[in-house]
Amino acid sequence: MSTAARVAILSVLAAVAGLGSGELIFRAPVCRDVLGRFFLRGKLLALAGGAGIYESDISSSDPAALRSAIIAANLRYAARAERIDPGRVEEECKILRAQFGDEALFRRALKTSGLSPDEFVTLVANQLRELQWLEKQLPSSEPTDAMCEAYFQAHPDQFMLPARFRARHLFLAAPDGTAPEIAESKAQLIDRLWSELERGADFAQLAAQSSEDEATKSRGGDLGFFSSAQMPGEFIEKIADLRTAGRTRPFRSHLGFHIVELTNVSAPREMGFKEARREIEEEVTSVARAFEAARVSEKLSGPQFRGIKL
Repeated sequence: MSTAARVAILSVLAAVAGLGSGELIFRAPVCRDVLGRFFLRGKLLALAGGAGIYESDISSSDPAALRSAIIAANLRYAARAERIDPGRVEEECKILRAQFGDEALFRRALKTSGLSPDEFVTLVANQLRELQWLEKQLPSSEPTDAMCEAYFQAHPDQFMLPARFRARHLFLAAPDGTAPEIAESKAQLIDRLWSELERGADFAQLAAQSSEDEATKSRGGDLGFFSSAQMPGEFIEKIADLRTAGRTRPFRSHLGFHIVELTNVSAPREMGFKEARREIEEEVTSVARAFEAARVSEKLSGPQFRGIKL
């Protein structure tokens, strides 16, 4: 029997028997490499976050793919002790499920991904843990007046407001790839909603009752102000020729079915410093956070965070 085979068998027996040395043997790179090959996961490429990363875990041989896998593993390890409110997990799961608009479509997506409903909840909880840990690493202080003023003076073109629209919509989710029978049922429903509007139904009330956009239905489908760069092209194309209070007929985008009512239009203009202050603060904070995020990313990819390339 080869030495490698003996190492693999010894580590498994030690783990099963609960021997004190079992964990140490199992964590040894040579043992992990042998086990990875034995279970067809390929060569051991790195140890990160207390786990092995094998050839089968990454999509390509590009060093950037391995670095990303190391960062992800170390992030999971760093965030493992974060406490997440179960209510927050439940709410996030609800929002994600609503994007599919149909329980059958959601279940089909889970099956395609190889996830059970419980595994889906666990995945969401882990991601929230990681986001919470990352937030604690990033700067939280607000930028000073001087920093904001300097940014405003240095980037005048950034504070030209383009023409903006305000609209409200009724939305039924049917993204590209939706099963034909589900898409057909959504098409029939959006036509019925259009008929109700034509008969004088209140748009806001109908959106609150029937829209599948969880973010806007509670405010009657109101999307707020947006520019042409903030919405899908097919969406802007449909409302560009509308007058205020005008309404589109039902149409389908790559996200699903819509009925849109234009409620206001704002002409392009320059913003003053006071008006732009909030946007400037967000931009300056974003730049600072991006710089710090790059530093955290570098830290997570290094050996000081249990990231060891082999």
